[in-house]
Amino acid sequence: MLEVMTKQKLHLEQQTALLKAAAAAAEHSFHQLAQQQLEDFDQELAELKANHDAAMAQLRRQLDEKDALLRQWDKVPIRVSPKWLDAASWALLALAVLFATIQACQCLWASVVAKDHVVMRRYVTSARVTNST
Repeated sequence: MLEVMTKQKLHLEQQTALLKAAAAAAEHSFHQLAQQQLEDFDQELAELKANHDAAMAQLRRQLDEKDALLRQWDKVPIRVSPKWLDAASWALLALAVLFATIQACQCLWASVVAKDHVVMRRYVTSARVTNST
């Protein structure tokens, strides 16, 4: 019985040693993984900073170029063509003249028709007077 107990104790000690070794290996591998992730993060952060600095330098160059261009444009006199020279203005003027001409023709036609009506009434009235006498 003592021998069985000794074997079980030895077996338990071996399992405990194995578990301790596995735990130490797992902890070591976890620390290595954490260290690798930290190094990757630091490298990515450095790349982002470098890219950010390059992008900011590019934006500053573009801004300086545009500022220089604006300063050049400030020196150039502004020439604005009169609006009455635009094609749209001429088209609107042509439409207005066409509308006015049509209105004038309609007014003249109405006037002529009205005068003709009055003249025709006079003729009819004078013809009736002449026929009745």
